[in-house]
Amino acid sequence: MAEALRAVYPNMAPPAVPEGFTTLADLDRLGAELKGAGLSALEIKEIEVVWEEPAGQSYLDDVRELHGYMGAYATLDDNEHRRVDEAVVTVVDRIAKDNRVVLRSTAVLAVGTRQ
Repeated sequence: MAEALRAVYPNMAPPAVPEGFTTLADLDRLGAELKGAGLSALEIKEIEVVWEEPAGQSYLDDVRELHGYMGAYATLDDNEHRRVDEAVVTVVDRIAKDNRVVLRSTAVLAVGTRQ
């Protein structure tokens, strides 16, 4: 999405990262927040997650609803949505292999016990 937005709006400033996102991305800070919320026996680790989908329009159809939760995309009108959607398909098709897109990311998994 970020690459598609930059392609359509090269001068658009990137949106600020929500504070909760930065808290959850830092293992030590997440641990402190969970302890502060009354959890103990914490287990926190990073895991690699893999998301695989068909490329092209199928990809866009599957994730379109999620785009509404992305601040920069949510503020656009219908015509702007269409332009960005086209750019998303272009990006996905460029990185696809055998008409499939595989996206890898690191996720933080945290489990604790409430006393």
